[in-house]
Amino acid sequence: MNDPLRTTTSPDPAWKDALPHLDEALERLPERDRNVVIMHFLQGMSHSEIASLIGKTAVAVQRQCHRSLDKLGRLLRNRGIAISGAALASGLACERIQAAPAVFTSAVTKAALLNPEPRHYHLSPRPY
Repeated sequence: MNDPLRTTTSPDPAWKDALPHLDEALERLPERDRNVVIMHFLQGMSHSEIASLIGKTAVAVQRQCHRSLDKLGRLLRNRGIAISGAALASGLACERIQAAPAVFTSAVTKAALLNPEPRHYHLSPRPY
């Protein structure tokens, strides 16, 4: 993927290999895992903020986030890309997303259509 809107500042060289497959792998995650990854890494929400939105404890959200990264890593390894959950976390944290990826747009649209109650799915970007 030669997307000029994405940076590849992750210190892990496997990140460059994973980046072209990231949107597809995110889309294949179960929705609840995908939403936690999007909210935490792509929107920069804290575990506590996510917990208050989805009705879990911050510790439970942190664990879910860790498990979701492991699942994402397995999906990428199935495509021949060897990357650890830690490298994924680092790469996602370094990503500068200026345009929403397809999976994010899909998640926002689905949340808006199926759950008009904003306290359940708050996927709008945080102001900086």
